[in-house]
Amino acid sequence: MTEDRRQGKDEMNLAVLPIARLGRNDRRTRIEYHGTFKERGKEQETMVWIVEGAAGLPTEFAERVMVALLYLGSQQDFADRKMRFTVYRVLKVLGLTISNRNYRMVEKALKQLAGVLITSDKAWVERTEEGKQKRVTTSRGFHLVDEYYLHYQDGEEEGPESFVLWGARIWKSIQAGYLKMLDIDFYYSIENPLARRLYRFLDKIMAYEPEKPYQIDIFDLANKLGMASYDHAAHLRRPLNTAAQELVERGYLSHFEFLKVGKFSRIRFYRSSDRPTMQLPLLAPEETTNETITKSDMDRVWEAIVAQMTPSLRESLQFARLVQVEDGVAVIEAGRRAEWLQNRTPRPLLRALQTEYPEVTEVLFVAELSALAETVER
Repeated sequence: MTEDRRQGKDEMNLAVLPIARLGRNDRRTRIEYHGTFKERGKEQETMVWIVEGAAGLPTEFAERVMVALLYLGSQQDFADRKMRFTVYRVLKVLGLTISNRNYRMVEKALKQLAGVLITSDKAWVERTEEGKQKRVTTSRGFHLVDEYYLHYQDGEEEGPESFVLWGARIWKSIQAGYLKMLDIDFYYSIENPLARRLYRFLDKIMAYEPEKPYQIDIFDLANKLGMASYDHAAHLRRPLNTAAQELVERGYLSHFEFLKVGKFSRIRFYRSSDRPTMQLPLLAPEETTNETITKSDMDRVWEAIVAQMTPSLRESLQFARLVQVEDGVAVIEAGRRAEWLQNRTPRPLLRALQTEYPEVTEVLFVAELSALAETVER
């Protein structure tokens, strides 16, 4: 691990089985997944996965909180089922500002996670002491989180610790090491909620043979991602296309395609071999004014600075641009990712900027330069 690239852990069942609603318009109170599987030398069998919530089904934000808790647990080597943490650190992992509103959002997310009741028939996979995997049939429901306690503190400093008590079944899976690495900086930088879910799913499914394309029926994929049900494949293609396209633009996928196999509609994914940095042209060729020439000089400096960053940072900064250096502050325009990047500004970026601009002591990300002007006026 380096200071500018955080590797977390993902529980492998939860990477491929849905627990949360997607989007504000998703009003479901129950998620059901019915699928099939076939083990070597045996006949095809069915699996069932049902999620219900005493405090309502978890939202996609609650799922992000769960990923943050798994990351914090991995930092502690999962030393104890009763995992101690601070809400401050959760918000930092999520890339959110420290505010009472965001504290309350984390509290609501934990309430939803603790209220989840899951029943599974051969959908949950466990790793045995011998290292083998087996599918489990449960005669009773189980929880992701059995208990939690939150301590609130004022200000932006870490205060007394809170804790979560992991559910017995997920803790058994964690202890058995049924986990995979997860690039959480990349995960939290994804903007589309469905794309975040799709990334975790593909990162588990394609981990063993990333060079091979992965093909799946789009209705089955929609069920595995926890999408609301649709009657027609055309209705699924639009949101899946949007989600997959973001993963292409971010360099995780090289491409994807929809195809018909007989009467079935499927989607095929291709992993990028080296996850290259996707660069957008910063200037149109026909722009030749003096102002453009000045901007072009700064753009070239910015490209050289970004090139010094790690692959993870280059991905995060690919759509950002340096727009101003004044009074020791380097202003970087980053659109909707501005707040996310501001909360994760790594020291290597500041050091790299100082090689070109020794006077720089601070980095400020803004959605657009006009927003900075409005702030200064106020």
